[in-house]
Amino acid sequence: APDFFDILRFHIPLGVEELYLTRNRLEASLCAENEKNGYDLEFRYQDLAVEMYKSLGLEDSVACDFFCRRAMEIELGIECRVQIPCEDVISEIKRLKGQGKRIICISDFYTPVQFLRALLEHHNIEGLFDEVYVSSELLVTKRSGRLYDYVLEQMNVSPDKICMAGDNKVSDYEMPVRKGMSAFHLERESFQKNYREFKMKHETSSP
Repeated sequence: APDFFDILRFHIPLGVEELYLTRNRLEASLCAENEKNGYDLEFRYQDLAVEMYKSLGLEDSVACDFFCRRAMEIELGIECRVQIPCEDVISEIKRLKGQGKRIICISDFYTPVQFLRALLEHHNIEGLFDEVYVSSELLVTKRSGRLYDYVLEQMNVSPDKICMAGDNKVSDYEMPVRKGMSAFHLERESFQKNYREFKMKHETSSP
């Protein structure tokens, strides 16, 4: 959500918690609409920003393009502050990269590819990845397996040539195995627990 100064600048009539709940509602609505149109339960961040702009009634105070751009800047700033690189994983990626392996980032993430690349660049690891694929741009996810189907087709490679590594047991391990890939589950239960608790706290709050 925007910080205090952005709330003042845009004349937003809601507090931070109310903004968060409004965002959750709009995300759910976009996901449902996309699923109805044959995609996965996913949304594009650009669509969310426009819907937030309209929902907050900001037409008379700021241009939509500026609001969407500023919202993206805020998102990137927040992600840069809260994300912590896994040094053991980075070391392994560097080792594999040194062996000439092709390294692909496949993410169920809510922003465009350029945003994720900027985040990787912030951590000085963007150059390790040959390609980056993000669910929000394609509206298909790792969890459903459809993002893997897309990537395999784009890379023109058979599943048995791919090894997937990630911390979500379903999306990063079980689904790739079903698709014929080898996979490695990274145990990050403490991070997953903190995320689940944060999500539950905020999604069950009321204004």
